[in-house]
Amino acid sequence: QLSEGVHEMRIKGAGHGSRNEVGQKHWSDDETSIQGAAYSTSTINTYEDLTPYFNVIAKKMSADWQELATNLGLPWDQIRKVKIQHSDPYSCCQEILDQWRYNHDRQATVDALIKAVKTTGNQDVAEKLEAVAIGEDVDLNAEDELKPYFDIIANEMPADWQQLARNLGVPFARIRAVKQENQDCWTCCYQILERWRSKNGRNATKEDLIKAVRETGHQDVAERIE
Repeated sequence: QLSEGVHEMRIKGAGHGSRNEVGQKHWSDDETSIQGAAYSTSTINTYEDLTPYFNVIAKKMSADWQELATNLGLPWDQIRKVKIQHSDPYSCCQEILDQWRYNHDRQATVDALIKAVKTTGNQDVAEKLEAVAIGEDVDLNAEDELKPYFDIIANEMPADWQQLARNLGVPFARIRAVKQENQDCWTCCYQILERWRSKNGRNATKEDLIKAVRETGHQDVAERIE
């Protein structure tokens, strides 16, 4: 339980935002760290400051903004308007988070946000949000420890990305969606690896990756990433 006053935490590599009198948030991306998760019991209406969590989500999973919006309970006509008004996924993600926070008022909680993120399959992002919630520093610019291996795999065996995806346990619907959204095998391979990492969070291990590569028949690639 938080004591009276303000609890602060910092997230590295994210922008920050502030709200005007009607609760609409203005975003800024010119900072490398922010102060967030502010709770004040000195006012009549006490709200959770969701800005730090919004920054993590927009930075890490903006490509899934429509699914996230649906999980947050935004109606389809509202999602469609956001898609028309904003040209890139990052802006769309920011907007739907703002609208959810403003429309749901006190029901827009950290727990509800994390639940919606987990429902999209982004376990990695959910873990970062949980770290923010307990006051840990979260560096959004820190390179994923598996990324160097992703680079090797995508460069050395892009043509076998669908078999690799199956070996990693990626659902057929996701494989089909990636194939429809991308023209080249390298991009498909890399996206599959990122989706697998995001879905499994800390359970996405180097050992599982090597096993999946071996089962695809690329012993040489497996040896390179061991």
